[in-house]
Amino acid sequence: MTATACDFPVRNREPNILAMSITLLLITSFVILVRLVFKQFFSHARRLSNDDWLIVAAGAVGLPCIFVLLFGLRPNGLGRDVWTQEPATVLEFAKYFYVMEVLYITVIMFVRISLSVFYLDIFPGKTIRRLLIGTIIYHGLCGFTFIIKVIFQCTPISYNWTRYSTAGPDHGRCISLNASSWANGALGVAADLWLLAIPLSQLSKLQLHWKKKVGAGLMFITGAFGTLVSILRLHSIKHFANSTNPTWEQYGIVFWSAIEVMVGMICTSLPAMRLLLVRIWPRAFGSSASQSRSKSSAVHAMSSDRRTPANSHPGTDASDSIASSSTKVFKGHDGAREKGFEQYQGASWGGEVMVQRQVDIELADKDEYPEKPSP
Repeated sequence: MTATACDFPVRNREPNILAMSITLLLITSFVILVRLVFKQFFSHARRLSNDDWLIVAAGAVGLPCIFVLLFGLRPNGLGRDVWTQEPATVLEFAKYFYVMEVLYITVIMFVRISLSVFYLDIFPGKTIRRLLIGTIIYHGLCGFTFIIKVIFQCTPISYNWTRYSTAGPDHGRCISLNASSWANGALGVAADLWLLAIPLSQLSKLQLHWKKKVGAGLMFITGAFGTLVSILRLHSIKHFANSTNPTWEQYGIVFWSAIEVMVGMICTSLPAMRLLLVRIWPRAFGSSASQSRSKSSAVHAMSSDRRTPANSHPGTDASDSIASSSTKVFKGHDGAREKGFEQYQGASWGGEVMVQRQVDIELADKDEYPEKPSP
């Protein structure tokens, strides 16, 4: 009331978070839908894998999280000063903020586990797989622990919102909310950095063309954007527990939490989007393996005229050659593929034929080749 009487400026950041939420919600929904449709109907496996189902779980929790922001926090004063709101409105804001805390931790847990499971499918080394299994267990235990912590951080639970009422301070108690939130945020940043380091550490071990390594590295590095968002969210926690103006000062943590939720689901879906782009524009986004197959097909087409050996018809130039090609695809371990390219060139010298054989073996994406049908 004093601030209003003294003609303090009326501040309102609500339109900013509205535009951001709707834009990212549409992008995230589109990316996840395209990922699931592609994996279910257009990939060679024609099914959703474990990491896809985990993203479905993340989306099932993330969508209500954004709805709480749009239809709970925003109409109840988010981005505006508390003295411009009715006391009942501030209590409603605190209730929705409490719900969003629980949903945020849950969806981030699913996103990190989904990414870890995806890495588990593509990296076959024993050591890295053990590290990834440990990472999955860590994410699950850490997420579950903080969910329980948030639910019971105040006694009674209703004190999470009644502490903002005039009768609140005398009717409950909470743990150190700032310390707990900083611990959760710091561990989250460390987990994001770990998930970024895992794939980058494996690039040098892959037998790929350097251009393909650069492309894979750039795709993985996009996850650094999610880490940056986590750091920015961590900075906003300073006003979390001791705020006297929650509807204004907790705007930052809500804003960055919403971005982290949606960007996390987008970044986790990038590998599937890359496979879709390979299908649509193979020349622009295809791997070196697909380009090698194209070259093999070209060699086979050039040799389809079946030129006759020199000693079959007298007078034929000895430089005439017989060329044939074949491409073989073998199923390797843990989604790896071995591509064999054989080219036979023969020249006739006194009835003898010289045979040249070249074999090229490289690692390709597990979804790039169809599975061999069962007999």
